[in-house]
Amino acid sequence: MIETFTIVFTVIALLFALIFFKLLYDIKKIEKEDVVFLKKEVESEEEKLNDIEKKILKLDKKLEEKASVQLVKTKLEELQEKIKRV
Repeated sequence: MIETFTIVFTVIALLFALIFFKLLYDIKKIEKEDVVFLKKEVESEEEKLNDIEKKILKLDKKLEEKASVQLVKTKLEELQEKIKRV
């Protein structure tokens, strides 16, 4: 009777241990998959940010060009007014 109980208890304990280690393995596997997925997401977002940064730099250059053109126009108008006075 005690031997049967010991055998049943040992089998049940081994089953629980097997289930526990299987769950740990699955959790580790899922964590690795999540890390890979998140790395890809981060890389994708970094690429998007780089694209946005490039667009901002282009727009900044265009604004500088427009500002310099506007400054030249303003100076030209001032010179034309001075010429008209003279």
